[in-house]
Amino acid sequence: MGASVYYFVFTVYSYLIIFTKKNKWLRILPYVILALFSGFRYGVGTDYFNYASIFNDVASGVYPWKIEKGYEYLILFISKIGGTYQLVFLIMSSLTVFFTYKFIKEESVDYVMSSILYLLIGPFYLSSMNGVRQALAISIVAYSLKFIRKNKYVKVIFWIILAGLFHSSAFIILPIAIAMKRRYELKTLIIAFFSVFIIMRSKIIFWIMDLFSYGKYINYGEYDIDKTLLLFVFIGICVIYIVERYGISKEKEMYYNMSISSLMLILLALFTDNVSNVVFMRFNNYFFYSYLILTPIIANKFREKIFVKSIIYIFSLLYFTLTIFMSNNMLPYQFNFKIF
Repeated sequence: MGASVYYFVFTVYSYLIIFTKKNKWLRILPYVILALFSGFRYGVGTDYFNYASIFNDVASGVYPWKIEKGYEYLILFISKIGGTYQLVFLIMSSLTVFFTYKFIKEESVDYVMSSILYLLIGPFYLSSMNGVRQALAISIVAYSLKFIRKNKYVKVIFWIILAGLFHSSAFIILPIAIAMKRRYELKTLIIAFFSVFIIMRSKIIFWIMDLFSYGKYINYGEYDIDKTLLLFVFIGICVIYIVERYGISKEKEMYYNMSISSLMLILLALFTDNVSNVVFMRFNNYFFYSYLILTPIIANKFREKIFVKSIIYIFSLLYFTLTIFMSNNMLPYQFNFKIF
């Protein structure tokens, strides 16, 4: 199937988001659609067939792949009950969407807007069809952020360790996420940026990347400036300007700090030439989730809220279209219902 299936899902999803938002029992229904759409896909996503190979190898007792224990045990369990790799996709997609739903429902000031942006903006839902394991880890980390705000650090550690069992990059995020709660002066952030930049230019980064299975990205080949990154830099600067001018509530400061961290990682991707952009963008995805919460807050700062939100929706839909047609392996879309 062509791109029309994505627009059909967008239409149905958006309609249900709007008309079920006040019903606590039906509100999750649109997210179920996203879970099924992603969970029953076939051949969609850059690493789809790699994940299928991982399942077949692990289920056969062969371990040529370096994967986290949580994902390994999930594969072993599914294979033991007679399931296929498609069932693994369905479970991973369902969990990713569920934790994102909980995150948006509990943290966003505009459930409808955050939910629609989750589908439309590429680094959120659509990217979960590529980095399946990390997408789940990111959604779990996002869900855990509310416990940081409430100073429930035992729960934070529990959820991030769980996330790390599916993608080890989550372990690096643990201390950073906790540090996001307090507000930092601009000069402190500038010092932090240049400190990280120096580390990225040293040999230390190669040891760190090997430790977390990112060594293959040292010579991955994606070093050129992506125009999309420039767009995100512009958005990040706009967010900083608006928040610094109009302010933000103390309980949402954490998401503002995360957006600044996201901007710093994107700038590192632009100015560091010895490490592939892929590394920075993989880690950036954790912090980029903050925009699901920040965007409605910022839109509400303007007097013409409806106009501003309409502009955001239009540009998001354009970005959605570009992602579908320009990203690897998003088309054609095919179904696979063979889970056993």
